[in-house]
Amino acid sequence: MSDRKRKKFRVRLNDDSPRPSPKPNYNGKSRVLSPERTAAYTGLSKITLAKLRGSGEGPSFYKLTAGKYGRVGYRIADLDAWLETRRRQSTSEDDFLRGRRRRDV
Repeated sequence: MSDRKRKKFRVRLNDDSPRPSPKPNYNGKSRVLSPERTAAYTGLSKITLAKLRGSGEGPSFYKLTAGKYGRVGYRIADLDAWLETRRRQSTSEDDFLRGRRRRDV
C-alpha cells in the first residue's frame, strides 16, 4: 500500500472514533435481540427457537412486524428469566415435575 493511501485510511479511522465490537454487547437488559443473536446467546439453534415459539414453551418474544413471516425479537432480561426456569440439579427432576415416577429396574 502506498504512503498516500495509508494517510487517507488513517484520517478516516482516527483513534477517537468508536469501532464496532466483534462480539455483541449483552450488557443492556432491555435490548431486543434477533433470533440469530438469541441463538448465540442461549446456545440453541434458530429452528429450535422457532419450534419453542410455536409450542409456547420458549422464552417470551416480541412480534416486531405483522404477518406470518414477521420479524421477532427477544429481550435479554426475558431470556435470562426463561433460562433460570430451565435450571435443574438432576436429570430426574423433569420426570418428577411432570408427575411421572421412574420405574424400578
